[in-house]
Formats: sequence, structure tokens, C-alpha cells
Amino acid sequence: MEMFLFFVFIVKGYIHKGRNLMAMKQWAQAQSALQKALDIDSSNQETMNMLITCRQEINKDPEEVKKRAMADPEVQAIMSDPAMRMILEQMSQNPAAMRNHMSNPDIAKKLYVLQDAGIIQFR
Repeated sequence: MEMFLFFVFIVKGYIHKGRNLMAMKQWAQAQSALQKALDIDSSNQETMNMLITCRQEINKDPEEVKKRAMADPEVQAIMSDPAMRMILEQMSQNPAAMRNHMSNPDIAKKLYVLQDAGIIQFR
């Protein structure tokens, strides 16, 4: 019972953080917080709806998304890495290759950074 309450408080904390970030129009950071809440409790419909809103806001203006993402040094480093560019090319040609690449924790982390920045989308 205590462990359950612990997870409930963690989920509520991520949702609260996501809601506050949304109010400040920091969509990518809000998306990240809400995704963490859903990773723990995937059945929370309110969180799912908030996450959808964040993704819609992030992707409203493709030029702004690209501009904002490329201003991020972490995104710049990932996009300038030849190995990551090859992986992204493979994934664009063969979406099934994503499963193989996501099994590598280092690559998965970089892909999530690109997703949070709005550069790529997982379906």
C-alpha cells in the first residue's frame, strides 16, 4: 500500500509540473513531464489529453519547431553525429528498424531528445 501511494504522488507531481509548464507555454518540457507520468500510469486519460495538446502545440509551426530545436546544443550535437544521421535515415526508410535502435539505451535517449524537441515523431 505504501509503495502504491508513493507512485501516486510521483504521478501527481509530474502532472502538476506538466500543467504548470503548459501554462508557461513550455510545451516540450511539459510533454516530457507528462510522458514520465504516463510511463508510470498509462491509464490516466487526463494526462493523455494534456500530452496530445502539448504535441499539437509543439508541431503547430514546423519552421518554429526546427528553429527552436536547432538552438538547443544537445539537439545540435545529436544531429551533427554521423552515426545518428545514419540511424535516422534507416528509420525513415524502414520504420521497423526503430525497434532495433530503441534497444540501445544511448540511442534511445538521443531519439527521445529529438522527439521532445519536435524533430521526430514516434507513432
